Amino acid sequence: MESLSGFAEVPGLTPLERIGPKGYVRYVFPFQLPDSYDLDQAASVLRTGYEAAQRRLLVLSCEAVPDPDARQAGVVKLQKLRHGDVEGVSVRDLRAPGAFPMDYTELKARAFPVSAFDAGTICRRSNEGRAEDHPEYTILPLTLEGLPPKLLSEDHRGQVFYFSPESLARLKSEASSTNATEPTKQTWISTNDALSALLWRTVVAVQSPPETVEGDPVSVFNVAIDGRLRTDPPVHPDTLGCFLGYVAPSIPVRKMLGSASLADLAILIRQALVRAGNQFVDDVAALVDRVEDVDRVVPTAFLDVPGNHCIQTSWVNFALYDVQWGPALGDKIQAVRAQHVGVINGLQVVMPILPDGAMEILVGVEKDCLEKLLHEPLWMRFAEAR
Repeated sequence: MESLSGFAEVPGLTPLERIGPKGYVRYVFPFQLPDSYDLDQAASVLRTGYEAAQRRLLVLSCEAVPDPDARQAGVVKLQKLRHGDVEGVSVRDLRAPGAFPMDYTELKARAFPVSAFDAGTICRRSNEGRAEDHPEYTILPLTLEGLPPKLLSEDHRGQVFYFSPESLARLKSEASSTNATEPTKQTWISTNDALSALLWRTVVAVQSPPETVEGDPVSVFNVAIDGRLRTDPPVHPDTLGCFLGYVAPSIPVRKMLGSASLADLAILIRQALVRAGNQFVDDVAALVDRVEDVDRVVPTAFLDVPGNHCIQTSWVNFALYDVQWGPALGDKIQAVRAQHVGVINGLQVVMPILPDGAMEILVGVEKDCLEKLLHEPLWMRFAEAR
């Protein structure tokens, strides 16, 4: 199959990509295979399709490596892998008794809880990375200045919540500007603004209740946005690449959990989004160009998550439920999930819209806050745990 024009070369990275998180998302897509499925055939379909995609989109055949020729420190570049360096699709058979905590029927009946998707079982790392195997290194008892300890902690858990179309309508009504406690010129908010406001408040409420915080700390809410919609001149909305940007509404924690209403928070979010106009990408690119080390440019909320701050990204426009994979793979996926530890510590994910118009949120909190999350009164007025 011929390569698509323009996609047959290794692309350079944009400024937004150079400062983006250096990692990858371990998605989990449950398929219900037909009763007469052939595991080898299903794996063959995936391998063939992936290899064809690699030929058409060269970026799928690349790895990210340090760029020694870059003017700035911390920059990576894409480098084509040699054929066979990395296996594209591997198969792990978990059908044996005890290999997986439940069968597919039970998994589906329970709405695919992320607690079932143990990261070490279904997304095992290539190597175990055990300290005892490497006497040449010492694990220090403290984290050097840079990443906060909580961002590196393994005591993080994910939990999916379901919002029906009816609960979303009630939530948007409650977060309407008519319920604001302060004067505002912002008269319209979206359903996403309302949902984001509830999510922000809930995560802070369960992790930083007022009685546990010192002084009057401010909560920063980094909301991921699509930079494609904020360029001048405009680019095609489906342009390939990582156009990840952030806005950052903020409010004192005590005010958020005290006098502020959901409407106040939704308005802050909407105002931040409005300010990110068509000069946003160009301005961030200019900022990136001025620094010596791109690793020094981080979303502000990363400085205290999980904690007083919060980070949200959205997969809502990923039309994953519309993709037809063919009869050998059960035609369509039935859920979008992550592992039991969530995606990134402190990250909240708005999942793709469900076929019935409902929405799901993957909430990530510290393990000892999970029970409080499941009983947070305002959150559970609208959300249903899955």
